[in-house]
Amino acid sequence: HSPYTLSLHDALPISTSHNDFSHIKEGIVQILGTNVGERIMEINFGSEVYKVQFDNIYDELTHSELKFYIKECIQTWDNRVQVKSIDVEPVNTENFAGLLVNLKLTAVKYMQDFDMSVQISAEGDVNLNA
Repeated sequence: HSPYTLSLHDALPISTSHNDFSHIKEGIVQILGTNVGERIMEINFGSEVYKVQFDNIYDELTHSELKFYIKECIQTWDNRVQVKSIDVEPVNTENFAGLLVNLKLTAVKYMQDFDMSVQISAEGDVNLNA
């Protein structure tokens, strides 16, 4: 039994665990972690986060560019949420170098706000920040 159910309405696999908006969070991580052009049958699906140069994780222009790409792809590919705000923080520790992205979202169906954080590494890997 798969933990995912294919949703033809959303064109995204959604998790069957519906607590704490985890299904929406998983979908957003999937969108952000997929480069535009990567899927053969859906070449426009995904994000352009990979275009951001991570040469200087402290650069405000890099943060602004990243916010734009994140908001654009979420608005395009996930109609379950509205983006309220996006904050970007540089992280440079022994275990991780990249950016921490804090999102404030509204689940449209429930009209309920929730937060999520993702880490985006300098290599472009996107992971949910627990």
